[in-house]
Amino acid sequence: MTHPLFVLFRQRPSQQDRIERLLGETIIKLDILIRLETKMSAATDRIVASVATITTKADSLIELVTRIAQELRDANTNDDPAISALADQLDAESSKIAAAVDANTPADPNA
Repeated sequence: MTHPLFVLFRQRPSQQDRIERLLGETIIKLDILIRLETKMSAATDRIVASVATITTKADSLIELVTRIAQELRDANTNDDPAISALADQLDAESSKIAAAVDANTPADPNA
């Protein structure tokens, strides 16, 4: 008859091998996840910077169109209806641009 401790020690190496194999597989998977997270983080940073640039440009465009409309009104000393209509049209376009930017800008998840 085989002693119970002998059976225990005989089985232990195979269990230890299995645990070590599983641990090795887990470490490999964690390394992959860390690399993917790093890539995703870099991609997110690029997207955030791109959105900031686009938002700044959109805001600049709105400001430019609004300023041109005001300059037309200021220069329209003779109250020419065509110039007033053009200034009004620029204001309307500026409002459309602002509405489009607001509608297509995702909400800040940190807000």
